[in-house]
Amino acid sequence: VRELSEALEAAGAAARWSPEGFAPKDRWVGLPGMSGLVRPLAEGRDVRSGKEAVAIDLLSDGWHIGFAAGDLAGPYQALAMAVPAPQAARLLPAAAEALSAVEMEPCWTLMVAFEDQPGEIPEAAAGEGPLAWIARNAAKPGRPEAEAWVVQASPDWSRENLELDKDQACDALLRLLGETGVAPRVDWAAAHRWRYARAATPLGAPFVEIEGPGGEPAVIGGDWALGTKAEHAFLSGRAMAARLLA
Repeated sequence: VRELSEALEAAGAAARWSPEGFAPKDRWVGLPGMSGLVRPLAEGRDVRSGKEAVAIDLLSDGWHIGFAAGDLAGPYQALAMAVPAPQAARLLPAAAEALSAVEMEPCWTLMVAFEDQPGEIPEAAAGEGPLAWIARNAAKPGRPEAEAWVVQASPDWSRENLELDKDQACDALLRLLGETGVAPRVDWAAAHRWRYARAATPLGAPFVEIEGPGGEPAVIGGDWALGTKAEHAFLSGRAMAARLLA
């Protein structure tokens, strides 16, 4: 993980971030945004996006993927899937039993921009109440100076308020943020729900493998396989790639 992070840093795709108030350790953020961490990995590859997969089937000639629009892709002789465990179980029922031990937690996230700088503010803060994480975007390397913040609710609060609509969740999170003493004029705000944000109980292995009758492998993994952090996603992905290449 460190070798990749340092290579991305050398390529100008990542930078180290040491927010005030946190123990010194290696933290990297993407440049110019978080997608910068993975954008170089996609160079020279046929990446397609904006399509929702709704079914995966193994037919006599290999793996086939069905999309919400009604079109199909395949056949493929191998398959790697990196989506949350509950979604993977629905797409590939043969893996459901192996994935059933994974427990996922939700997270409501608030993205907010302020008209003014809200006084004495930390670069980042972690809490044990309804708001688990607050990060000031301008404190990260290479970011604009505008007062844009990311606020993540705790798993408990997110679970209790899981079915709020986005506007209701946005208003509730703004009220919670105001209770911390951060209450300048809001220029823009929006909330996003991650129904499967992080693993409360990881898989405990880099991936789950399903093999077709003809030996066609399918590997399923992600950060939830080993933990909750980005490096866990990298380690799981590397292990899946090694299995398929072998």
